Amino acid sequence: MNSFGSRYDGCKELVFNYLLGHYSSGLDCHEIEDAFQTASSKAFTNYSTFREESEFSTWFTTIARNEALMLLRKKSTGIRSITDELEQDLALEILVLDSPLFEQDDYEILNDLIASLDDKYSSVISRVLEGYSYKQISDEFDLPVNTVKTRFHRGKKKIL
Repeated sequence: MNSFGSRYDGCKELVFNYLLGHYSSGLDCHEIEDAFQTASSKAFTNYSTFREESEFSTWFTTIARNEALMLLRKKSTGIRSITDELEQDLALEILVLDSPLFEQDDYEILNDLIASLDDKYSSVISRVLEGYSYKQISDEFDLPVNTVKTRFHRGKKKIL
């Protein structure tokens, strides 16, 4: 049985170049280096579980690919939450009661419209107007965040 060091030395450049070639559009060089370093550490730690059913380079490449994909998912999750915040800000701009475009009659009309909605929609819209985040609302009502967003958007459609 070959040692980890000799197998690792034989394929480390191949695996690193694989990551650079396949993930450089979504990850910067430092993130690729991080994925490679984490994969190297995991390969070393779990070398005893390598069953030699495939080549070591294939096994190591799979670990490295999974690490890169995990970093991409983490990045996209961060982007998604920023997008959600921007979406919520836009929703507030559309329905905000402090807008100079709203006159007293408009407040009453909007409040009547919100009150005419089912509770599941009006409660979410009211909380958004009060400045609560989707996460805070989901915690308050013990609902998934996506359900809160759906209720907000459906309620908004019914109003508009």
